[in-house]
Amino acid sequence: MATFVSGFVVGFTAVWQLALVTLVVVPMIAVIGGIHTTTLAKLSGKSQEALSQAGNTVEQTVAQIRVVLAFVGENSALQAYSSALKVAQKIGYKTGLAKGMGLVSSTRIALLIDTNAIYLID
Repeated sequence: MATFVSGFVVGFTAVWQLALVTLVVVPMIAVIGGIHTTTLAKLSGKSQEALSQAGNTVEQTVAQIRVVLAFVGENSALQAYSSALKVAQKIGYKTGLAKGMGLVSSTRIALLIDTNAIYLID
């Protein structure tokens, strides 16, 4: 914390305009990081639940393999497993999109501020 505060003190004494911009940007990036982390945590929980459901289907099928074979239930067991994996796959797509959006958002703000900071120094 001392490094953070002393960095801003030195920044305000050297180039106060750039330090002021940094003071505005850092909370924006922190908010984006918080939203990103929260979203990924929720999607991770949903993904874990979907994969657990798929594993549960496989476990039940293997445990009762004689019954499944006796009643020709291979196709229904396969369909249940495939549908559980499709749910996990869709959640995986959403997770990838959330990761990309978080990275792009924070990088876009940093680059926008960096390009505008050139005009502040002059």
